[in-house]
Amino acid sequence: LASPQVKASVPRALLPQAFHCVDGPMDSDLRKVIESDSVVLFFKDGCSYCSAAEEALTRNNIAFKLVAIDAYRPALTACTGRSSAPSVWIHGAYVGGCNDGTRAWQGVLPMLANGKFQKILKASECKNC
Repeated sequence: LASPQVKASVPRALLPQAFHCVDGPMDSDLRKVIESDSVVLFFKDGCSYCSAAEEALTRNNIAFKLVAIDAYRPALTACTGRSSAPSVWIHGAYVGGCNDGTRAWQGVLPMLANGKFQKILKASECKNC
C-alpha cells in the first residue's frame, strides 16, 4: 500500500483496483497483456479517439504500450462493460478511453488535463515512498 503521504495527495477513490473486472476474474490472456507495461493502450486502426489518446500521452512524456484491440475486445468488454476503443490501463487498473470511462473522473484527456493520470501512475509506481 502507498504511504500516508501518497494517500493524502491521491484520494483512495482515485486509485482504481488493479486487475479488477465488473463481473469476476480477469481473462488470463488479457491480464498478461495488461501486466506487460505500466500503461497499456488498446487501439483500433483508424480510430480518431485512439490517435488523440496516443498523441496526448506522447505529448505528456508518458511511455505506453500499444496493443491492437480486436483480439481482446470480448475480454475487455466483459471486464469493463465497454467495447469501445481506446481502452487504457495504468498498472492493471482501467482508467477509461480517450474522453471518458465507467466513472465520471476517467478518460485520458481529462485525466491528463487535471493531473489525475500522472498522480495514479506515480502512486502506482511508488511502493515505499
